[in-house]
Amino acid sequence: MKLLFENWRKFTFLTESKQDIVNLGLPEVIASVLVQRLGKNSYTVARWFKEYNSPRVRNYGKQWWEIAFAGFSSDIRELVDLVELYEAAVAGPEAYEKKAQQLELEPREGAYHVYDKIELRKQIEELVFKNVFFSYKTLIKAIVSGELTDLAPYKKLDFDQAIKKYNEKKVFQDQKPLKVYEGGWRWINVGDKCELVGKLMQNCGSAGVMSPDPDRSMIALFDANNVPHVVVTYSPNEKRISGDEGQASSSVKDKYHEYVLDLAEVLGAEFDEHRSKSKLLGLKYRLRGIADYIERISYGSTFDEYYKVVIGGKNYFGSNTDIVSQEDLVDIRKYVEDEAQKGARESELSWVPEPQLSIPVGAILHAAFHYRNQDAIKRNVPSAEYVSTYKLAHDKKNA
Repeated sequence: MKLLFENWRKFTFLTESKQDIVNLGLPEVIASVLVQRLGKNSYTVARWFKEYNSPRVRNYGKQWWEIAFAGFSSDIRELVDLVELYEAAVAGPEAYEKKAQQLELEPREGAYHVYDKIELRKQIEELVFKNVFFSYKTLIKAIVSGELTDLAPYKKLDFDQAIKKYNEKKVFQDQKPLKVYEGGWRWINVGDKCELVGKLMQNCGSAGVMSPDPDRSMIALFDANNVPHVVVTYSPNEKRISGDEGQASSSVKDKYHEYVLDLAEVLGAEFDEHRSKSKLLGLKYRLRGIADYIERISYGSTFDEYYKVVIGGKNYFGSNTDIVSQEDLVDIRKYVEDEAQKGARESELSWVPEPQLSIPVGAILHAAFHYRNQDAIKRNVPSAEYVSTYKLAHDKKNA
């Protein structure tokens, strides 16, 4: 008797949940699919689904779900057709055949039988759970997969609040930091996708485009206030770090470079310098164990960058690919200054700085390392030796 009562109560609860979902404006068959798959959590998820889509669909009334399921997929027309077919099949054979004709489906003998309704429902369920809300959002994925069953801490929250709370728990409570630094700075593995990082870093919040490794994940550098400043993609099967970014997909700021280089050491991983958005960070990694110190030299260009590199106590200057000694730069400077006095029309160089009393070192370096100038400089300053930073790294690796 007790078992019968429990089954009746469960049936009544699920029936009420289904009607509550229908009251949100979803078709009965989709409500039924959600109840069957998500049980007691179905109404909360359906409510979140409508909240999540409300900015796009607020003017569409009871048919908002068609817009919500459209997303960026071509499946929406198919889903609408399947829902209409299912509703027609429930109404009876004549309604089903009429709807099939309207949709220009090929007629077949015995088209209406119980298998059609089962098959239609299966197809509807498949398309529903292909929607980005169910297949991408971490909180919802956890519910659908059964990883998260107790929604008590979240169900009274709106969707944005719920997903923020869930992601903060996943990142700051469930994950042990990979490395903690003075002042509360730390590296945390936030997984393949993380809306929290995406929102705070103003990027896509996904490692998908950064690595083909199926076990790839994002590792973020957080400060003591749980604000991320750097995110990198880690490919464990390749032992490789790539896709390093700062805020809004910018290059990593200079002051965070040592954290990134240290993370490579912590993980025993290679840093993919060729894919780094920061030329300076790539140079620092390439010359690790070679250079004592590297600093950026102001030039005023957003694309061309130049640096001072100290190796064995000796000063070098150049780009991220080639450098010259300070002594060689003195000879190059004299030649560039002479060419600057001639002016752009008379100079053998393709680019010369404006003549002035003291040309800034950044402008001298730009002239010295401009790809159209190097042949002329090598002819006119034959004593100057351009040293490849790649060769330095190669020689050290093979020493």
